[in-house]
Formats: sequence, C-alpha cells, structure tokens
Amino acid sequence: MPSLREAQLRHAIHYVDFAYNANQLYQQGGEQIKRAIDLFDMEWQNIQTGNEWAAEKSSGDDLAATVCSDYLKVICCFLELRQHPRQWIIWLEIALAAARRLRLRVAEASHLGNLGNAYAFLGDVKLAFDYYEQQLSISREIGDRRDEAGGLFNLGTIYSEQGLYQRAIELLNQAFRIQHEIGNRRDEAMTLSNLGSIYADMNQPQKAIEYSNQALAIARKIRDSRIESIALGNLGVAYRILRYSDLAKHCYEQLLIIAYKIGDRRGESYAFVNLGELHNESGEFNTALEYYELALVIIRENGDHRAEGTVLWNKSLVFDKLGNRSQAIALAETSLSIREQVRDPKTDKVRKALAIWGNRGRNYLCS
Repeated sequence: MPSLREAQLRHAIHYVDFAYNANQLYQQGGEQIKRAIDLFDMEWQNIQTGNEWAAEKSSGDDLAATVCSDYLKVICCFLELRQHPRQWIIWLEIALAAARRLRLRVAEASHLGNLGNAYAFLGDVKLAFDYYEQQLSISREIGDRRDEAGGLFNLGTIYSEQGLYQRAIELLNQAFRIQHEIGNRRDEAMTLSNLGSIYADMNQPQKAIEYSNQALAIARKIRDSRIESIALGNLGVAYRILRYSDLAKHCYEQLLIIAYKIGDRRGESYAFVNLGELHNESGEFNTALEYYELALVIIRENGDHRAEGTVLWNKSLVFDKLGNRSQAIALAETSLSIREQVRDPKTDKVRKALAIWGNRGRNYLCS
C-alpha cells in the first residue's frame, strides 16, 4: 500500500500531466481553446491541490520541487484567464526557487518571464523590467531561441507601455526575426499585433492596420482565437483613429464574441472599454458610462491597475462633458493616484486637467 507521500506525489504528477495535455490542446487553437479551458476548469480544484502540495514540499524534496516547477510551466496560459496576478506571483516565486535549486535553467527563464507578466499586469514596471531582463539573459546563456524571443517581446511590450515606442519597436522586431527563423507562427502573430498597437499609440493608423491585419491573418490561419481577438481589438483602435466608427464597432463586437466564447475576461474588459470610447466620441455619454462600468468590474477582478487608472480617467472626462465637475474631479484624483503608483507615462495629462478644473485643496505640478 503506498504511503501518504507516494499517493500525494502520484496525484500531483497526474494533474501536471493533465494540465500539460490541456495546454497542448490550447496551443492547437480554434475550437480546441474552448475545450482546453473547459477541461482545465473541470479539474481546477485538483490542479490547485496538486500544486499546493508540491509547493509546500518543494524546499526539501527534489521530486516535489520538479513537479512544482513543472506545474507553473504548463498552467500559466490558464492562470492569466482565471486567477489574480498576486496569486500567480506566490506560486511562481515558489516554482522559481525550486527551479533554481535544481538548476532547471529553461524552467527558471520561463518562471522569470511569467513573473514579469504578473508584475506588468499589476503596473509594477520596475520589477517587470528586472524579471524580463533576467529571462532574456538566461535564455541567451543556454541558447533557448524561443525564450530569447519571449524576453525581447516582453521587454518591447513594457517599453511601449512607458511610451518609449522606438525602443519597443526595435525589440519587437528582434523578437519577430527569431520567431520567423524558428517557425513560431503563434508568437509571430502576437508580435505583429503588438506592433500594430504601438503604431496606433503613435497615431499612425495606416501602419497599425497593416500590422494588425497581418497578425489577424496568421491567427486565423493557425486558428488561434485568442490572438485573433487581440488583433481585432488593435484593428478597432486604428479604425477609431481614422473615424471609421462602424468598422471599429464591428471589430470590438467580434472581439467580445470571441472573448466571451473562450472565457477571456481580460478580452471582454478591453472590448467594453473601447465600445465605451466609441459611444463617448459619438456623444452617447450614458451608454459610454455603462460600458466603462462593465469593464471596471472585470478589471478590478483581474487586478489590472493600469487599466483601472485609464478607465477612471475616461469616466472623469465623460462626467465633465455632462457638467458634473465634482464627480469628474473625484474620478480623476483616483485615476491620478493609481497612475502615479504604476508610473503611467500619461499621468501628467491628468495632473493638468485637475489643475485646470480646480481641486479640493490638493496641489498638482504641471510641466
């Protein structure tokens, strides 16, 4: 009869294998994404139990440490859809310690990159940079080309969020070259989509449309509905810049359908924010506020502080247009506080608006 440890180890290993198979299914794209997520959800409690046992034993048990590290290599694509980033961080830090103790360098780089993602979602740019740079350094040291491209992609993305667009484009192009060389079509599509987003931020909508359409074509060819939804969102932003409201709305509605179908709450919130923007721009202010509220519920569930600061600022602008200056100021002050915490490069425009609107005793330094 197996001992308690043996039984718990077998349970943990079984659900690592289960999660690995669900991950492989997810990577196939198309209808398999929804099937993979459904399978993951069905066994989520067992997966958590297995991981928690492995994490608890990982510091003194090499087999448990290996299992602990393996769990976080195969479930992170699901955690982004299902768990708050602070919980990822707890699990990832234990997995990282296990990988380092056992000198599992490939796993170490993977955990570092995912820790960077978690901190990026929380708006901690400094820590995200640090983890991404460690990921890139290790992946180059061990010759892991796929993860090297991942590190370049992650750094490029975080540079873009800081408004350092040229550096972001350089890094993303480096990532794309590697992805193309090794035939990683899925990551190629993600990189093209992010380049489209950057060009939209730079107010170059035609380039944004070009890159977003390339990403969309690849995503549809490989049947990856999640990347398809991201590319549609970026395409919608470009159409909005050009005032093609009907085309933008169509893109956001398609994004919302896909996100809802595969259970991508982050994608749903992005669609709601942008539909809110469309209605704001067309003067339908109350409808815009309804969409922003729908987005905020999800954004707060996900712990995405950067997005929360943005949506609160958008709401403040709508209340100002409606003539409710006091509510506009209250929302803008909350947005400012969040943006200062996450070092948002667009923080100064909130300060300037508050300085113009007047405030209840606070001072705002405008440059």
